[in-house]
Amino acid sequence: MKIGILITGHPPENLIEEFGNYGDMFAHLLKDKKFTFSTYTVLENTFPKLSDCDGYIITGSKFGVYDDLTWIPRLEEFIRDCFNTAIPIAGFCFGHQIIAQAMGGVVEKFSNGWDVGYKTYALESSLKSEKISVMAWHQDQVIKKPKNSEIIASSDFCKIAGLAYGKTGLSLQSHPEYNSSFLKGLMRERGSVLPKKAKEGFYENINLPLSTGRVTDMVKTFFKANKNE
Repeated sequence: MKIGILITGHPPENLIEEFGNYGDMFAHLLKDKKFTFSTYTVLENTFPKLSDCDGYIITGSKFGVYDDLTWIPRLEEFIRDCFNTAIPIAGFCFGHQIIAQAMGGVVEKFSNGWDVGYKTYALESSLKSEKISVMAWHQDQVIKKPKNSEIIASSDFCKIAGLAYGKTGLSLQSHPEYNSSFLKGLMRERGSVLPKKAKEGFYENINLPLSTGRVTDMVKTFFKANKNE
């Protein structure tokens, strides 16, 4: 199965040598003998043809989905085309938000500010309810979900932290591709934009165990289920 990774942002340059770009990070996260990967830098208006891949992932970004940038409405149209042709698409952070906006949801700069660091969410599935711990780095939130979606993850701070759109769409506000080392580097490189409140407790919790394996399995299962249909 060929998965296209739609690049909507870049890590700080000082972190790329150690961790790679976001395409590298997702390819490493979802490494599987059934998957191959191609990257497309959509923030530079480099888009694939819809039929180029069997499924797509949208990365995180420093931009807001409401920003006046030419590639954002083009990406929204691409998302709707995926849904119209039943091509599976998953999004993370910005990707979560842009899928929601494209499908009729509402995204805003959250009035209570940033959510940064090690975060725990309630994850709901048809089989069980559980807790997952994943890294986060965001100020924007989906505040109204699209009608055709179901909330699958939430926290007290982020009520719409995960959405499922039947068999075609899956998105999470968090960053399963981030580990503690990367997030400490991100704090070093970009932490100056954060208010003091957002940094409280960051280093106390940053090395706690993550649910990376659980989230990765969920994303892999999502894509493989679509391929087998």
